[in-house]
Amino acid sequence: MWGQILSVDASPADSCYRVAGAEGVDYVYVTTNMAYVTFSTRDGRNVDWFDMTAGSVAAQGFNTFSPEDDAHTYRVTQDGQSETFVVFDYNNYRLLNDSLTADLSCENTILTLHGQQMAYRDSNQIEHIVKANLILSYQNLIWGDNGWSEISIEDSIVPDRTGLIVKGKQLCKTRFVVTGDRFAEAFYGHQDSISSPEYDAIAYAHHAQTYTTTRGTSMENEVERPIQETTIKGSAPLNILFKANTSTPVEYYLWRNYHYDNLMSTRSESEERIIFEERGSYSVKLDMENNYGCHCDTTFEDIAISESLLMVPNVFTPNGDGMNDEFRVAYRSIREFHCWVYNRWGHLVYSWDDPAKGWDGTINGRPAPEGAYYYVIRALGTDAAQDGYMNRIKYGKTKSKDPDSLIGVYQLSGDINLIRGGK
Repeated sequence: MWGQILSVDASPADSCYRVAGAEGVDYVYVTTNMAYVTFSTRDGRNVDWFDMTAGSVAAQGFNTFSPEDDAHTYRVTQDGQSETFVVFDYNNYRLLNDSLTADLSCENTILTLHGQQMAYRDSNQIEHIVKANLILSYQNLIWGDNGWSEISIEDSIVPDRTGLIVKGKQLCKTRFVVTGDRFAEAFYGHQDSISSPEYDAIAYAHHAQTYTTTRGTSMENEVERPIQETTIKGSAPLNILFKANTSTPVEYYLWRNYHYDNLMSTRSESEERIIFEERGSYSVKLDMENNYGCHCDTTFEDIAISESLLMVPNVFTPNGDGMNDEFRVAYRSIREFHCWVYNRWGHLVYSWDDPAKGWDGTINGRPAPEGAYYYVIRALGTDAAQDGYMNRIKYGKTKSKDPDSLIGVYQLSGDINLIRGGK
């Protein structure tokens, strides 16, 4: 191994390793046997060997030099040209000499690698670390299609001068293992490894989800009906199950349901089911804390309940072609409904109280004659007030001069034309 001024010999030759990319000096050497590493001038001339770390001459007037001090920086000058080098005794820095501990908190994990690092100072007294290129291995949890599952993680790490390695939240019991380094691989053909004690998880994480109760195809005349579990807006009632899905059990839950800025309800369970009926915007907030005092919160926003709607057709064609075969209303956010159908003589021919259903154009199982029929509908939307006064309005027994009091109240009547025609 040669420089412009110096050469170095080691016995055996593979007991000395020159580090590439030295900072602040010309050369950094790592050896397993300091006693058998010798530096020489290439032309055999005698020089002074200056110990920059000690601030004194280490050897004067020699053409060879065997350094005895670990991690010292040396300088040799010849013909106005200087070369600097550092020698480390690897026996003082093996990973097997170190220990590994962890400090776990709610937000992160701080690992401390206790042991000496290869550190030296250049001529300007700037400290440099010889990077060992270590691998950190541990177990953690990750959210997937089947919930939280344990995974193995490997990270390349380069400890700084304090030896601290900062990781994110640790979510499960694990040991931390550090494996390395490149010098052990070069000298011994294998890597060293150390392990921490086993630690319980202190922190936790959550993966918030909502599950909406869907309504089937028999309700195709319902406008904005929930047809997917992920739906969080549309026709009422919207029945939603909220889940926090925490990585580990939590001691304290607080669910808060807000309609605009008004607090509607609170509950302390691991999950919460809410049926939204009143029109408008909602948000659901969740606060959690475990027995270590770790706090998490999440907010489910943009839960929008549509205002009620009721629209009545003026014709239907019960001819069995699968199109418009029933007299059905189009509706949204209706909580009470009743419809009566009368013939031209005022006789009741059919009635029903489910807005998802309708009249198929038969009377006592036989096709009803074509022509005009008269319907009467009384319905309440989920946005209608639910007190007795509004119920009287529902049956048409009183009137109100306040337009807002009639929101969601439906008192409809008119003609429905039954036309059969061909398929």
